[in-house]
Amino acid sequence: MAAVLADFDTAHTGVIHDAQLDPCRTCLATASADGHVRLWDMRKAQEPMFLADLDSHCGPVRQVAWAPAGVGVLLATVGSDGMLAIWGRTVAASWHTIRQERLESHGALNTVAWAPAEHGAVIACGSEDGTVTVLRHLGATFTSETTVEHRWQATSFQAHRAEVTAVSWASPPEFSAKALGMKGARFASAGSDGVRVWRWDEARSTWEPVAVDQDLPPEEATGEAKEQLAPAIGSASLPTLALPS
Repeated sequence: MAAVLADFDTAHTGVIHDAQLDPCRTCLATASADGHVRLWDMRKAQEPMFLADLDSHCGPVRQVAWAPAGVGVLLATVGSDGMLAIWGRTVAASWHTIRQERLESHGALNTVAWAPAEHGAVIACGSEDGTVTVLRHLGATFTSETTVEHRWQATSFQAHRAEVTAVSWASPPEFSAKALGMKGARFASAGSDGVRVWRWDEARSTWEPVAVDQDLPPEEATGEAKEQLAPAIGSASLPTLALPS
């Protein structure tokens, strides 16, 4: 049975739209209709400690997403102001915006998700007008001894007829210690007109739709499938996958 570890006042003045733990489960990000994102130290889960207030949005923050551990300590936030913000932590443990992508021409941003680390620092976000934008980090260069310039590439396309409500990346086509780039990258997007799957076409450098059969099978066929699966689920052990160290 699940137990409540902490019940605390976040000091947000609006509805909390999202709450996400980082991959190490030590930092909690809360996103609110008050336009703020707050970070909390959760190493002592019973006594969360306030860390930072991120307030770059001009309206309600809809969703937050932590980057995979292999990408870095990065947090993406999206809101009704149509902005995608990427936050990073400095050596002094303070937080600052690494990138702000202005997408207000597509309306509010509803959802955001990071690609698996094997694809690099890549983010997909969904807008109110049905547009999906994929933002990809291309690298960084030192413009001076202390200044680093990050290069990003944004690709937007019409994914749905109406607002995009969710995006989710597929696991990489292979687990590798080496970066795959966009090879084999896929993600799903959801909207009022259904679910669609997209794959990266390296030859065309575009996102192409993948045919998905969304028709439910007849009830009789579904019942037969359940009967066939039941013995296997009860008697066979699931395979395991050893990830490279």
